[in-house]
Amino acid sequence: MLAGLARLLPDDQRVYLLRSLRLERPIHNLVPEVRLIIGAEPELSRLHAAVKEPWTIRWIQEWIRPGDVVFDVGANVGTYAIYAGRFHRGQVRVFAFEPASTNYAALCQNIALNRCGDCVTPLPVLLAAKSGWIPFRYRSLEAGHALHASGDRVPGKSDGYVDGRPVYEQPMFAWTLDDLCSQQVVPIPNHVKLDVDGAEIDVLRGASRVLCQDQLRSVLVELADSEDLRAPVLKFLEEAGFQRQEHYMHREAGRPSYGLFVR
Repeated sequence: MLAGLARLLPDDQRVYLLRSLRLERPIHNLVPEVRLIIGAEPELSRLHAAVKEPWTIRWIQEWIRPGDVVFDVGANVGTYAIYAGRFHRGQVRVFAFEPASTNYAALCQNIALNRCGDCVTPLPVLLAAKSGWIPFRYRSLEAGHALHASGDRVPGKSDGYVDGRPVYEQPMFAWTLDDLCSQQVVPIPNHVKLDVDGAEIDVLRGASRVLCQDQLRSVLVELADSEDLRAPVLKFLEEAGFQRQEHYMHREAGRPSYGLFVR
């Protein structure tokens, strides 16, 4: 009904009305508070981040220390990156990597909303096994969506099965973490959170030198259901000197698990 009435207004008044109706909501069960701008339905699910991934919250609280550098690879709209900055009172440096344009825009807005711009840096960067141009395929253009895909992968489920054709495909210049760190675009991290919906092994292969740095103490990574995708990740991290300390399972059946790897 409201949308129908809005159509009767002049364009400038419609824009003002839409802006005035913008929702800002706190993530449930988080202290200190993190608020998100809700502009699309998929973003509502991000309000349940603490319930969905309690292990990620504990990792931020227990493993990260003041002065640390944290990479959130696949940051989406910024839930965990912002919480890391807020929990540690701005005494950590968080680099939030998010290549999807609509997610990146929401990420920047949420960083500003939570006044974390001094400790959380958003990067619209696609990480891969090699630096160069590759296709990036969107599952949706709404903010908050995940399961996009790059390279030869298709958007959909993280185990590689098609969930539908991409709604949009664009060429994107991908970087390796090794190149970014060697060129001092970003510093060597102390901790990495890696959640890129099945492309984790590509990111790790592009970070072989970074993974060997002693200051990198922990990697929290999503482990796909598919053995073909999970086994290379486990092997690569083990060869880089990491041991799996914890294994976390989602409450929902069929969801990928997470592993905490420490040096």
